[in-house]
Amino acid sequence: MKITNKKILITGGASGIGFALAERFIKDGNTVIVCGRRQNVLNEAKDKLASLITRTCDLAIESERESLFKWVAEDHLDLDILVNNAGIQNWMPVSDPDFFRKAKEEINIVIDEKDVEFISNVTYEDNCYKQNLYLLRTNTTPTFNPSDFTNADWLTPSELIESIDSGHKAKSNLKNSVMLLQKYLDQANRLNMNF
Repeated sequence: MKITNKKILITGGASGIGFALAERFIKDGNTVIVCGRRQNVLNEAKDKLASLITRTCDLAIESERESLFKWVAEDHLDLDILVNNAGIQNWMPVSDPDFFRKAKEEINIVIDEKDVEFISNVTYEDNCYKQNLYLLRTNTTPTFNPSDFTNADWLTPSELIESIDSGHKAKSNLKNSVMLLQKYLDQANRLNMNF
């Protein structure tokens, strides 16, 4: 699909995939706006693509999202396309001393150290991938931080396995991890442990 003669806003567009998209869209005859947190990176992007329109904006901050919206509404009302590319992924091992604060921010869930239990160290794909499997206990369904997630489904381990088996896409090792969790829970139930 070739897009041309459009005005496009790319969030997180000053580097990485966002910048590559900006390059391609400009090459195809589009007007491109990029926003990002780091002014120096935006300046570097502008040096490489002279026609690029840049705006400093940290989308993690509500007031800056509102400011970006107002700026677009006032100065770029002819915007055709939004590429919502901005985002970061945080690796949060449970052993991280700051894990609980980060997890609370990420998924807006109330957790305590006593609610997390190590189950097993799992190795996948011929010892090429290892992960620790933890059980997070909660009596309520967590609500995700709406600035990070658009929706979420909460499934029991057996419902999740059934969903994967019926063709829903998932990471390749998720089914094995969930099966291990289910086995652990089954053993705990047989021992009359309270979860």
